[in-house]
Amino acid sequence: DDDVTGILGHLDPVTNLLDSAVARVCTKADSGKRIFFSNAAAVLVTLPTIGAGMVFEFVRAADEELVVASAAGDDMIVGNDLSADSVTFTTAGQQIGAVVRVEGVYFGTTLKWFVTLPPMPFGTGTATLAYAIAS
Repeated sequence: DDDVTGILGHLDPVTNLLDSAVARVCTKADSGKRIFFSNAAAVLVTLPTIGAGMVFEFVRAADEELVVASAAGDDMIVGNDLSADSVTFTTAGQQIGAVVRVEGVYFGTTLKWFVTLPPMPFGTGTATLAYAIAS
């Protein structure tokens, strides 16, 4: 089921927007979507089984924690960690506009979730985005 065409690795910012007010267990069908979380409570997003070319983007639209976690665990590549379980935006006042992009990518022959932080919207208090990584 690998994406040999590269189609899955792209977001369509116009037609693939979702607004979610609760924790979410993502599915393969959610791949390619930008998902906004606007509720007033911490949110846990659980990724599906990795597929090459799958891509998700999560945006926090409230000053509450956002946790992005792998269902399998030990398969997320984040800052200085090749086998993380999750990443959490932790600092109040720095969560609105937080963006996390997650892609299913082969590193050699191993499929991993590659986690990046696209630039957040500009503003005050966003110079040092704080997050925690769980391994």
